[in-house]
Amino acid sequence: MVQYSPAQATSYQRLCQLRCAFLSGSWHMSLNGILRRIPSTGPASLPPKSCPSVKLKLLTFQQHEFRPFSMPCCTQSGEDEQRATKRVQEEMFEYFERVLRERRSAQRDDLISALTQASVEGERLSEEEIISFCFVLLRAGHITTTSLLSQAIRCFDEHPDALSHLQQYPEHMPGAIEEILRYASPAWKLPRIARDNATIHGIALPKGAQIVAWLSSANRDEEQFPDPERFDIARSPNRHLAFGHGIHLCVGAPLARLEASIALPMQR
Repeated sequence: MVQYSPAQATSYQRLCQLRCAFLSGSWHMSLNGILRRIPSTGPASLPPKSCPSVKLKLLTFQQHEFRPFSMPCCTQSGEDEQRATKRVQEEMFEYFERVLRERRSAQRDDLISALTQASVEGERLSEEEIISFCFVLLRAGHITTTSLLSQAIRCFDEHPDALSHLQQYPEHMPGAIEEILRYASPAWKLPRIARDNATIHGIALPKGAQIVAWLSSANRDEEQFPDPERFDIARSPNRHLAFGHGIHLCVGAPLARLEASIALPMQR
């Protein structure tokens, strides 16, 4: 989201929030159908490999369409990864161009159709803007949401008392999701470039310097979180930075929270 203007970022965030609220009921039914086909393998039994199916089903894409895009970037490294990533990006943009043409000729009850009708500061979004947004939401959101659900299973396996508590008091799930986000952040770090000369805690950062913001470290800051190494689903306040902060807060944050709030209570 950092490449978007504040007005664009705010509009995309509001649009995602509205669509999540509107579609939550139908997503719950779709997700329930997916999870019922997964065999129970333990106290926390939503396997990581099911997460892509969950994500793509909720966004109305088919898994066989998206999986060829996502796998090369997750299984290769070095120069091979760079070539694979470039090829995947080109294929994804071609795919979204086709989907966008289909939605403009025949609207559906999905996010892309809503984007074709959306406007920022009185102007409709361009084809490039819509495709860029879809690329960010589907690829980046797919990865972070997969990680969130997978890390939730790990946290509950390591802390069975927390899972037992949530099974007895499901109304505490929202707080548990926030603690999972803090304790096992889906994104560990964010690369940035200094826009101006700055000094942080006595360290000089010249303009143009490459910086790595470690979200996972910030979410274990003992000055912000008492006993930060403890997994505490009742932690309050919980001002974590798992989705960033401010104008460029992760646009998929409401989607990730919604998916987790639907999927996690269904564990068997």
